[in-house]
Amino acid sequence: MKRRMYFIGTICIILLLTANTCKKPCVPGKDPECTDVPPPDGEYVTPPNDAFVENFPDGEFEKGFKEESVEGVKFDDYSSSWIRTLNGLAALPPDMGGSMALLTAKKAKEPVGGYFALNMTTVLLQLNAGTKILIPGAVGTISESFINEFLDQSGKITVRKDFSEKPTALKGYMKYAPVRGDSAAIEIELYNGADVIGRGLLVEKRTINNWVAFEVPIHYSNAAAAVTGLKLIFSSSAGYNFNDLLHCVGQAGSSFTIDRIWWTF
Repeated sequence: MKRRMYFIGTICIILLLTANTCKKPCVPGKDPECTDVPPPDGEYVTPPNDAFVENFPDGEFEKGFKEESVEGVKFDDYSSSWIRTLNGLAALPPDMGGSMALLTAKKAKEPVGGYFALNMTTVLLQLNAGTKILIPGAVGTISESFINEFLDQSGKITVRKDFSEKPTALKGYMKYAPVRGDSAAIEIELYNGADVIGRGLLVEKRTINNWVAFEVPIHYSNAAAAVTGLKLIFSSSAGYNFNDLLHCVGQAGSSFTIDRIWWTF
């Protein structure tokens, strides 16, 4: 019974994670948090000339890759003390579409530095009834107990963690291979209690074949307020919403890779 409830909850989570009214692209110069200005393609920025600071847990993605097991199904996964993936969806039973094809986050070689980078790829889950559900390659501050939270709170899950710093930007390196006009996103929200007091957003549309540096500036609406929480999402398809059940269309196969992540203050 517990296993069935787990899988029912997981299917519901899939709908929750992939359903929404698609986010509209922000407008540079009009939206204060917008950084929707893609970096040039093909320009490799060589570390260590970037003043990299190791203030993001496992920001070089060297320690968090491991084998996980859910209901006896083993799969590769990544998690740190701050962020986790949706790879547990691979443990769905076959009659619910579960397979290793649902591993949306994977280890990537040829990193900026070290041994590995983190790749996110959007996929489709196909149910036996023929229904196809988009699974974005999303990694971020998703609760470790998000399935139980969904069942206990009628669909609402936590996508933020306790946090007390006040960064000015998030920096790192990225590659992107969009499919048919898809967009990747990096979204940051900083909270004081229930209030959002800081935002940062990068929406990337262009193909970026070689590592380029990115920066997501954070704009504060209340600079005096203390920060108590953080929401941080990296996604290979920008049409996601963790609180909405309306469907949104993305593109399976869009691939977003990140490495060497850090905060500036």
